[in-house]
Amino acid sequence: MAVSYSVLHVGPLKFGEDGAECKMVYEIAGSDVLNWINERFDPDYVDDLGFVIKKRVRHPLYDWMVVRELEIDNFLGERSTVISTEEPSWNYKDDIRVTETYRGDHLLGSGWGGIGSVEMVANRYLVHRREGTGSMQDLPGYAFKWWSDNEAVSPDVAVGIVVSKTVHHIDWYCLPSIPSGIAACLGKVNSGNVTLGGLTLPDCQTAETLLFESWFQADHYDANGSLVYDLHYVLVEKALEVDGVYKGWNHFYREGNDPEWDKLVQHGGSGEPPYRLKDLQDLFTLP
Repeated sequence: MAVSYSVLHVGPLKFGEDGAECKMVYEIAGSDVLNWINERFDPDYVDDLGFVIKKRVRHPLYDWMVVRELEIDNFLGERSTVISTEEPSWNYKDDIRVTETYRGDHLLGSGWGGIGSVEMVANRYLVHRREGTGSMQDLPGYAFKWWSDNEAVSPDVAVGIVVSKTVHHIDWYCLPSIPSGIAACLGKVNSGNVTLGGLTLPDCQTAETLLFESWFQADHYDANGSLVYDLHYVLVEKALEVDGVYKGWNHFYREGNDPEWDKLVQHGGSGEPPYRLKDLQDLFTLP
């Protein structure tokens, strides 16, 4: 006969540096607690030390999360204990409240940085973070003059500007396979927008402003023991706004031109620019 219990609370899904976590709280009669644990978790008993959770119990809403820890107390907060999947714990037989802690294996625990916006792409969680940066770009001094007296700038005067960039860090977790288009996209710029759930990149939504700079892959096993993959992408957005138009990676300063930032293309062939264009949506398409 199944043990009766009451669900007191279903906690929110939380994301952090160490993973995704969610808690559920139950009320169970003290006389029934060991039977409830046996039914639900099929634990391994270790001498007089207690028991270790053996069965994988999944969250009713997030099936990619399993119970990793139980916390037991008597509602008065006088005593508590923890029963985990990793080490044996003390038996506890008082009237109790049980808090189950569910965690998603490696979902957000890559250590690649803080938490940003969370999207769902190909039924897998994706986390996006932005980082503002900039780099100095030299300009030809002879193209400028001093404002106060219109005199030409001396050749020994270093002229340059800081070109701001946005670095997009994208972590995509627990993938059953690797996108086949990664190698073809590396070093390329966007031919159009990239849609990631409710997120659209680049921020300026202009072609040739988003460069796929680098990537990293980590392999691990999910709660079912299946091999899965985590991917980390670095895409750098260079969008210099000139007269309401965004200039990207293939635009360079040109003296006397209006506007002064012009696009470079090759003399021969089909007139390709330095950075070739590619549909970067391929980075987020699973085979």
